[in-house]
Amino acid sequence: MSRRFIISLSVLGVLLILSLFAANFGYVKLQDLQTLDAEAVRIAKAYPQAYQMPTSRLAQVLVREGHTVLLVDAREPEEYAVSHLPGAELAHTLGEVQSLVEAHAANEVVVYDTVGHRASELVLKLRGEVPVPVSSLRGGIVAWANEGRPIVTAEDQPASKVHQFEAKWGRLLNEDLREPLPEEEEEAESTAP
Repeated sequence: MSRRFIISLSVLGVLLILSLFAANFGYVKLQDLQTLDAEAVRIAKAYPQAYQMPTSRLAQVLVREGHTVLLVDAREPEEYAVSHLPGAELAHTLGEVQSLVEAHAANEVVVYDTVGHRASELVLKLRGEVPVPVSSLRGGIVAWANEGRPIVTAEDQPASKVHQFEAKWGRLLNEDLREPLPEEEEEAESTAP
C-alpha cells in the first residue's frame, strides 16, 4: 500500500470518529429539547433539591379549602404582562417572596417561570428561608398552558398567548399559544406585502 493511501485512510478514520462523536452529542442535545417532559427531567436532575410539583397537583392544591398557595412568577415583567397564572405575584428575590408569604399568610409557595430553570434556582434560595414548603412548577407556564389550564393577562383577563422567553422554549409551547418574539414580528413586517 502506498503511503498516500494509508494517510488518506487515517484522516478518513479520524474524521469519521469526530463526526460520530459530534453527531452523538448534538443529537442528544437536540433530542432533549424536542419535548417538554425531557426538559423537565433535565431540570429535576440539575436541581435535585427543588421539588418539581406536577401541574395536576397544583390544580388540586389551588382548590383545597383553607389552604393558601402563594404563586410566584419568577419571569421578567414583560413575560408576566403577556400572561401568568391567575393570582400569581411577580417576584425575583428572597426578600420579595418573604414579604409576599407574610402578606398572603400562605401555607405553601409554588414558583414558576417558562419551563423551570429560573424557578428552581429561586426555590433553592428560598428553602429554609421561608416558613412554608416551597416547590417549582414542573414544566412551568408552558406545561400549564399546554394543558389548557387558565392563564391571564396583566389586566386579569383570560390570555391566549405565552411569552416564549427564547425561541427554543417556544418550540415546547403549543403553536397557538406562542407570543411572537420581537425578531419574529420584525421579520413578518419586513416580508409583508
